[in-house]
Amino acid sequence: MATATPPTFTVELKEQLIHPLFGEWIKLNDGHEVFARTWNVPDGSEPVATLTWVHGLGEHIGRYEHVFPVIAAAGIQVHAWDQRGFGRTALKHGTAGQTLEWEQVLDDVVEALHRNKIAGKPQFLVRVVVVSVAVSLDESR
Repeated sequence: MATATPPTFTVELKEQLIHPLFGEWIKLNDGHEVFARTWNVPDGSEPVATLTWVHGLGEHIGRYEHVFPVIAAAGIQVHAWDQRGFGRTALKHGTAGQTLEWEQVLDDVVEALHRNKIAGKPQFLVRVVVVSVAVSLDESR
């Protein structure tokens, strides 16, 4: 059976990916840093709701960058992050494909929901693929 080899990046490309023009590095409660980005509604408008996006396994938030601005333009603030082991988060920490227990995934989702909360506004969660199983297991959080 063939094994997948992780992609290799030049030092310059890795630096560009770790320090993009948009987005930020957020320190989670346990001290781990993840790459995150928020797409705000157009200037001068009030968000009607928030949407927190949880990408699936093997994905990263860049895969959905064509969708998030459209949602934000419709008045919904969008927040997403590269989970542990994926995207820019994995690139920075050298942890491609490495995830922790489901409990940690759920904790990270809860933190993201808190980051994207606007008092008095409805809050929505979009979860993709396998993560939906983990989040569905404990929606009481």
